[in-house]
Amino acid sequence: MVRAIISKKAVLNNIDVIKRSSKNKSRIIWVLKSNAYGHGSVAIARLLPPEDILAVARLSEAVELRDKGVNNRILILEGVYSLEELLIASKLNFDCMVHNDFQLDLYCSVELRKSINVWLKIDTGMHRLGVSIDNAESFLEALSNNINISDNIGFVSHLSTADDTSSAQLQKQAFKFELAYNSFKEAFSLVPSLSNSAAFFYSESLHYSFSRIGIALYGISPFEDIPAQDLGLMPVMTLKATLIAKREVVFGEYVGYGLHWRAPSNTIIGVVSIGYGDGFPRNVLPGVEIRINDRMVNVIGVACMDMLLVELGQDVCDEIGDEVTIWGDECCIEKFAKVQGTIPYELVCNLTSRINYSYD
Repeated sequence: MVRAIISKKAVLNNIDVIKRSSKNKSRIIWVLKSNAYGHGSVAIARLLPPEDILAVARLSEAVELRDKGVNNRILILEGVYSLEELLIASKLNFDCMVHNDFQLDLYCSVELRKSINVWLKIDTGMHRLGVSIDNAESFLEALSNNINISDNIGFVSHLSTADDTSSAQLQKQAFKFELAYNSFKEAFSLVPSLSNSAAFFYSESLHYSFSRIGIALYGISPFEDIPAQDLGLMPVMTLKATLIAKREVVFGEYVGYGLHWRAPSNTIIGVVSIGYGDGFPRNVLPGVEIRINDRMVNVIGVACMDMLLVELGQDVCDEIGDEVTIWGDECCIEKFAKVQGTIPYELVCNLTSRINYSYD
């Protein structure tokens, strides 16, 4: 009933656009966390160049990719949190982020059979993960002298406002990272990485050795005011459902749970086969539209677990079984997200296992 159609052509287009936009010999780390932002991590991984590094948030995500035959280097962005996890990461050749004392101590508590690639995360102002710049040198010294750690150490930070190109915070963080990297690059063999999708398209100066690309790979703009097509990107996912019922309601009748919507005139209501059990937002804000038979219609009321309601209007020719596009094709997910008061990341990541995926 609910189908996510993933376009391989769009993925390959976006890879090409991003690679051609990469400057200063900067390489790409493709971010596949949260099931490749709801697109299917294994299927997307198999479309990516085998020489490129992939990134996920957690060990379990990396293990799933490796178990399915994905042989790329895989970076675990949150790092590992137990000796058992560290041993698995070493055995399966995963790269690991280090961003606190606890993780550093893990590497000092055991002798691994083979060395592991480590990336040190520093906090330049987001205050989420990362060691302070003041402590970075001591971390680098400890990692460089540890026999478990490969010679080249990743040097990473994350930008909190890269999607706002006028942000003073963006400039402040970029300056701090540049200053820290320049301070340490002579003493240590560092591989710097700062930019996410937004920073990558904003400024070549932020590319460094590696850029970490997530949302742009899936053809979604990282900026609220710049459409994906203006960046050369193609939307990868088209989400479709089906019209499963329709009925006439008269002026003044309430429709759906909680009496949230009242018919402003005699009209026809359609029932569509997607709901919050599939990941569609329950509390739909006024103005959210989806597409049926080449026109946009308003979603009304609150979404049910398995269905949502739309106003089809009067004198319509819609039939039960007609296809409904939630986003993709000519239905812009960025517009949907803006009207809904959220971001496209949340919409695609919230999709559930009930959805049928196909890859064309």
